[in-house]
Amino acid sequence: MGITLWQYYLNTAADLARNAFSGINTLDDWEKTKQQVKEDFFRSVGLYPIPEKCDLKITETGEFSGKGYRAKKLAYQIFPDCWSSANFYLPDPLPKDAKKLPAVLFVCGHHPSGIWGYQDHAALWARRGYACLIFDTLEQTDNNGTHQGLIGGFRNRWLSMGYSAVGGEVLNAIRALDLLCSLPNVDTERIGATGISGGGANSFYATIADERIKALASVAGVATPEYTLASRHLPHHCDCMYFHNPFGYDTAEFAALIAPRPVLFCYASEDSLFSNDEYKSLVNRLKKIYKLYDCETKCQLFEYPGPHAYREETVETINKWFDKYVSGQEHPLIQRTDYEHRPAAVSVFNGKLPTPDRLDILPELITPQSNIKLPEDEQEWQTIKQEVISKLKDEVFYNIEHSSPKFEISQRGNWLADKNGTRYLKYQGSVDDVYIWIDIWQPADVSDIVIIALADKDLDAELLRGKTYGKLGDLKVTFVYIEPRGSAFTSVRDIEQTAILRAGAMTGKTPVMLMMEDLKLITKFLYELDMLKDKRFYLCGWRDSAVAALYHSIFDDNISGTILSELPISHKTGGYITGILRITDIEHAIGLLAPQPVGLIDCPLPRSPFSSRVYERLNISDRYILDGSLEQIVKKLST
Repeated sequence: MGITLWQYYLNTAADLARNAFSGINTLDDWEKTKQQVKEDFFRSVGLYPIPEKCDLKITETGEFSGKGYRAKKLAYQIFPDCWSSANFYLPDPLPKDAKKLPAVLFVCGHHPSGIWGYQDHAALWARRGYACLIFDTLEQTDNNGTHQGLIGGFRNRWLSMGYSAVGGEVLNAIRALDLLCSLPNVDTERIGATGISGGGANSFYATIADERIKALASVAGVATPEYTLASRHLPHHCDCMYFHNPFGYDTAEFAALIAPRPVLFCYASEDSLFSNDEYKSLVNRLKKIYKLYDCETKCQLFEYPGPHAYREETVETINKWFDKYVSGQEHPLIQRTDYEHRPAAVSVFNGKLPTPDRLDILPELITPQSNIKLPEDEQEWQTIKQEVISKLKDEVFYNIEHSSPKFEISQRGNWLADKNGTRYLKYQGSVDDVYIWIDIWQPADVSDIVIIALADKDLDAELLRGKTYGKLGDLKVTFVYIEPRGSAFTSVRDIEQTAILRAGAMTGKTPVMLMMEDLKLITKFLYELDMLKDKRFYLCGWRDSAVAALYHSIFDDNISGTILSELPISHKTGGYITGILRITDIEHAIGLLAPQPVGLIDCPLPRSPFSSRVYERLNISDRYILDGSLEQIVKKLST
């Protein structure tokens, strides 16, 4: 029996880990690959190109102090009119023998009050002789942003936008680092980053992104796709723990961008949010690169007993790690103190935010939607079209273009369906061990038209046949009904859609992209069948399967026309494909079909649709058919 769609994602995630660093055997191999991996990292987190830096507009709103330290409350811009908040701690008194201090960038975890909830750590670093900047995440304390996206299905559009919660927090961390480097008493050549949970993840990603961070100590924060899915950790982990994965990377491969800088991973052995084998295998994979640099001791795992929390031995280990690799000298090992300050004392804004503050729309600001130029004529359109298609293949559908899934197909039946000579053929197949099905219905006095109808989550081959077969009057056409992965019997319940979408983002292929991959394999098989040779193929889809059909038709010159029913109005509302909105939206994609004829059924369109304007510019408006019955559209398309 074929495997479920969920099992497919489990297998894919395991393959990412199994194939990590394939082909990397020497340091030269890695150095030649490293720059591309770095670019793919920024693309995966939604920060390519990295937004231009704006004026930080550092604003001090107060200060406070305690035994052995003093601190300033600072606000800063991470993007124009997008404000974040931080506290900057210094030893008090300052060491007499040091003009510049080693520094720590402390990244807050998921404590509701951010910088207030981790003040004991920031104070400890200052009391030990370090400068420390501790900053809120986008959604903590008074910051009015969010990094809750795919989790809970709140903002699935982020996936199509190419925005990840990791990207927003990395940008926040880079700007916090800019702030730290601008402050007096800070040695910019001696900076370490640390944090726990979400702070462990975000300090990890920040260290990948910014080489000004000279050493990392991540606590209970770095997860891998393999164990996140296999051990059912996904519901308990925030989106800021994961990058989108359009290029199919294992976490260790991005972690290798830190090498040869020192990295310490700390995990509690009884932490229910992680699996013991997860972090052990992650570190072991990463050590391959550190061995190539001949500095394996700079990549270490510290495992300690207990649940998801710090222990004193964890803090002490991190202190020693930074003394060695950040400061370069030993500092006194002292105990953390209890919280010394109430929230009002450390709060930067105390509820009164700057005006304006657009942090809540940061995803839209740093991932603007791309547009496509309307053509003057057919020649210009072909140039525009090929440029867009190339970008789609290289930046969005890279995983499909470069994959070689296991495809198997066999005939299960060939029957005489009625007294008029209609043949009914059934094929069963699989793609990477997930079942797919193909039904072919061909009349005896058949025309040269073949309609390929693609099933969707709520539409199997039988339901599609009821919606289409016999609806075309005297048009004797062959119908091919396809159930790809993610449709019919391999679809999932609505309650599982969020997990499936997150798994698709994490492994590089959303359900719509799987449908596209299946279409690529199945149409190649269909084109080679004797009974279908020299035919004209028309591709038809409903809802998400219509999105898959739309993009397949753009890429496949064998398709003579496309029929799209109940398309989402935008990738922001359905048909989720990682990063697609950076290049095109559904309305633009329909235009990319030109000069191929297209029929639209029950499709909500913008008031000034790009697609119809393309067909008008090319003087082929008759090939753009809006509404009407399936019979009417097929007749017009095939004329």
